[in-house]
Amino acid sequence: AITDAITGLPNHQAVISRLDGAVADCQQTHGSCALLFVDLDHFKRVNDTWGHRAGDALLREVAHQVRAALRLEDFVGRYGGEEFLILLPRVDLQAASQTAEYLRSAIGSHPYSWQPDAGSSAVSIPTTVSIGVAIYPLHGVSGEALLESADRAMYYAKYTGRNRVYLADME
Repeated sequence: AITDAITGLPNHQAVISRLDGAVADCQQTHGSCALLFVDLDHFKRVNDTWGHRAGDALLREVAHQVRAALRLEDFVGRYGGEEFLILLPRVDLQAASQTAEYLRSAIGSHPYSWQPDAGSSAVSIPTTVSIGVAIYPLHGVSGEALLESADRAMYYAKYTGRNRVYLADME
């Protein structure tokens, strides 16, 4: 009940629970953590052009790429739709920004190869992400506040051209 069926990552419920736990840990230890809100750019176009099987396969591929790029102590889950939430414990603003930029670059530099069926040619699907970054306690002292800050930053990244990383306080 806490695993997303498409990506195998923790689902929305597990993501929120983990976020609340991370904030509680930060409050207790007077530490910091980062929240990265990742959204696949033009995902609806993938589903509309190649179908939901291609969209689901792309979600699995991005989930795998993100998980492989993170440290063992980091957390990634599927927030919903084409959105992923990443928690980076014990990082500052600079490290969070570097991680977000690394993820954005890594995902954007490897187009996804979709093969609808065994007899057809593979299609290259360019994939980019927009990422909003928020840091506890700089951008919020509750899970809800951090999520709102990172979400706003992600939408600003989309609004200003997509395939970007924005920090919560840069808007």
